[in-house]
Formats: sequence, C-alpha cells, structure tokens
Amino acid sequence: MDFSSPFADLAKVLMLHWVVTLLQFGAFISPAGSNIANVASAAYMVQNLAETGFFPRKLATVHPRYGTARPAMWLNLGFSVLLLVTVGHSWHALASVISAAMVISYLIGPIAVGVFRRTRPDLPRPFRLPAAGVLAPLTFAFAACALYWSKWPDTGKVALLTVVAAPVAAVVLRRRGVTGLRRQFAPAWWLVGFLAWMSVLSALGSRDFGGHGVLPGGVDIALVALSAVAFYFWAVRAGVHAHRVGLTGSGPGLEGPAGSGPVLDGRTASPASSVVAPEDSRPTASV
Repeated sequence: MDFSSPFADLAKVLMLHWVVTLLQFGAFISPAGSNIANVASAAYMVQNLAETGFFPRKLATVHPRYGTARPAMWLNLGFSVLLLVTVGHSWHALASVISAAMVISYLIGPIAVGVFRRTRPDLPRPFRLPAAGVLAPLTFAFAACALYWSKWPDTGKVALLTVVAAPVAAVVLRRRGVTGLRRQFAPAWWLVGFLAWMSVLSALGSRDFGGHGVLPGGVDIALVALSAVAFYFWAVRAGVHAHRVGLTGSGPGLEGPAGSGPVLDGRTASPASSVVAPEDSRPTASV
C-alpha cells in the first residue's frame, strides 16, 4: 500500500469494493463541479473588465436565455489553451500555476477590509467581522505563505503573469484619455514590490518548496510571514491615500463627493460617464 489514495486503499484492504468504486467516481465528479464554478467566475471577471472599458464591450454580451457571458467563456478557453501550451506544458503543471494565481486573488480581500474600515466605516455590513485590525493582516500573512508554498518556479511564473497586466492597463488607460498614469499606478506599487519580493524569497527558499536552499527551512516561512505584514500595512496606507486624493473609481464606498460621479485622475466625472454600465443593478456588500 502506497496510500496515494488513502481512503480507496483502506477500502480495498477491508474488501469494500463498492466503497472503492464510489470514491473513484466521486474523485472524477468533484473536480468537474469545481471547474463549472471556475468557468462561471472567470467569465464574470472578463465581463466586468469589458463593462469598465478594459476589454472590448462585445465580451460583456450575455446570452438572452441562459444569462451566461459566452464570449467571455470563449476568451477564457483560448487563454487557457495558450497557458497550457506556453507555461504549463502539462495539465499538472498548469494546475499548479493556476492554484498559485488563485492565492494572489486572496491577498486583496484583507486589504479591502483594511481600506474600507478607514475610508468608509459607515457602510452597511451584512457580515460582521470582529477584530478586523488583527485578522486582516494575519489573513494576508497566511495567504502570502500559501503563495510561497506553491513552490518555485510557479511563484515566479504567476508573479510575472500578474505584473504583465500593468503595462496592458497603462495602454488601455492612455487610449481612454486618462492622464497622469504615474499617479494612477501609485496605489499599486505595493503589489509589484510584493510579487518581486516573494519571487526572490521563493527562489532562495528551502528546497522543500522548490528553492535553491539559501534560506533554511523555518527561516524562510518566518521571513515570508513577517514581510507580508509589512506589505499589508503598506497596501492599506496606499489605498487610504488613493481615496483621500480622489483616485478611486466607482463602486460601494468609492464615490466622490455626495451627488457626484466617480473620480478619475482627480477629476469628478458626471454620472452619465461612469465606467460602470448604468444598467448594472447587481447587489454589492462590504465587510
């Protein structure tokens, strides 16, 4: 017994063949359910990018009967195949990269909580989070450790793919007539620095996590966690400063003065020029 599938192996030892069949069938069905959720959420992100002008508006088209953004799904399919051919080279390798990329998305939640608690403490909160001042940086540190545990070189690949989005966003903003790009990107430099720092730590970390063994085990994880807390406070401070100087766009708690539209590059836009589609009536919630 090698316990590569421990529950199935134990069922074989106990001669429970029907349990083995049930477990193997569940192992086949369960990832399919997760993939369906991922297809929907990824298409939703593309749809939002199209609605805010970063992607062509055609990608935000929703099927009149099924309510799904099929053009966005086709785009994600093509991008997935491109990643499989260029970055992954195998399904297992691509799954590792995607898992690391999902961890990066988890980093934003704690920062959003920290920023909203300082900029809009009066927002309605259907979900109450006590001790957010402690839990948010702690959660960010755990997410940073999870990114480190994704192992080198996957951490470097994901960091590179994420940073590549910065010049793409700059080109789109320039074409939309937004000026002062240096000022626009000022609140996001923490993310560039964080990803670069995590890539360096991952490359120099212990061999258990794919590194070159320069940093011994235990020391590497402690360094990741402690530095992540520092990056958290940097990110929250940058978000609060962006809100105060009027760099925030539209959204819950991100508006300009009362009765005005969103603020882009320090200038208040009219409600008709909002970057969010006016027919978008999806509910929002804050924590």
